[in-house]
Amino acid sequence: MMDATEKLTLMMIRCGLATGHGDTIDDLIFELEKQIKNTSHAFSDALKEIEQLRLANSDLQMHYDHARTECDKLLEVLKELEWQLKNQLYDAAYETVIYTLWPALKEKE
Repeated sequence: MMDATEKLTLMMIRCGLATGHGDTIDDLIFELEKQIKNTSHAFSDALKEIEQLRLANSDLQMHYDHARTECDKLLEVLKELEWQLKNQLYDAAYETVIYTLWPALKEKE
């Protein structure tokens, strides 16, 4: 039958924890407590980093949304300018036909 020291040693090994020297139950408990604290600190640090990443992602999303809105506005302005240019070209072509070509065609008749 296993004693408490052997049981604790096996449990720590199964969980992937170091047992240190593990000569006594007190040694094992000391090593286990140290690893729990280290894991707790690492977990706490990881949570802080996750929160920072969430905030950074939120900022990026806000900037993306703003850039997308501005891009949409610019596209609308571009469409309007394109429409105006087409109308100006149409008007210029019409004026060219009416004022320049039409009289020349009338003279040939």
